[in-house]
Amino acid sequence: MKKIFLLLFSLLLSANVYAMSAEILGKGGIVASPYLGLDCNVYDVDLGFTLGAEAYFFPWKHLGFGAGITHLFDTDVENTGKKMSFTNVYFSVKPKIIFNKDITALYFLGQAGLSNADIAIVNGDCSPGVYAAVGCGIEANWFIAEATYSYTSWALSHADFNRAEFYTLSVNIGYKFSFEI
Repeated sequence: MKKIFLLLFSLLLSANVYAMSAEILGKGGIVASPYLGLDCNVYDVDLGFTLGAEAYFFPWKHLGFGAGITHLFDTDVENTGKKMSFTNVYFSVKPKIIFNKDITALYFLGQAGLSNADIAIVNGDCSPGVYAAVGCGIEANWFIAEATYSYTSWALSHADFNRAEFYTLSVNIGYKFSFEI
């Protein structure tokens, strides 16, 4: 049994040594077609702008694990005269399909984490909530372009509302630094 474990461990180590790399990227984007749900009420939200940073570790050439942070800047909640913003901190999985020796790639994203919001309609009475997103993107040299669909939910301690939910489609562009480890 020890020999089998030792053999599997050495194979895993040798496979990882060949392909280990890391990426650090910064991105900015537009939050298109967002809407905010407060219990049974639904509010349209104006177009928003985000900035984010992510770091990935690729133990295999085609699969990366990482973490990131994204901030949605103040955006108007239509017909209320109020604003909202939030920050997401998350873990991410990034499988890639590489077309041309790391120059061009198609990738998919799965993200899950925590969110902290400031929603003026509820006077900021938000508990930290959950964040989840799926998406896909392309890499061309050091540039990225991606689209993500995300869901964010917060518990509220407000007299009129118990829960807030935010659904959105985001389109991001960014720049990545990648290096071998």
